[in-house]
Amino acid sequence: MLDSAERFEQVFTIMYASPTDSSFREYVDSKKSLPTEDDWSSIRRLMKYLKFFYELTLRVSGTSYVTAHTFYKAIVDIHEVIAKLKKDADRHIQRMALRIEEKVRKYWFENDVA
Repeated sequence: MLDSAERFEQVFTIMYASPTDSSFREYVDSKKSLPTEDDWSSIRRLMKYLKFFYELTLRVSGTSYVTAHTFYKAIVDIHEVIAKLKKDADRHIQRMALRIEEKVRKYWFENDVA
């Protein structure tokens, strides 16, 4: 969904500035505002990581059985991406990385299956 919105970034600005139709502007103003350049920049960075997680999910769940080395590689890849996210300049992305890491730890390391 973000990639679709990102393709139409300029359209949002044009529609907001339209002198003939103010309904879009009124809608946006009733919420918050249009995404800023910083917002779009964050979205682009975030999309790169979301694509990674999407492709990893397809790789792991796209087969009837997952071999140990494939699964281990996926876990290592997740750990490396989370480490990169935690070092990102954007504090929002850093916080997101910490939340992802917390969920990964809870799901993979704290659950007792026995």
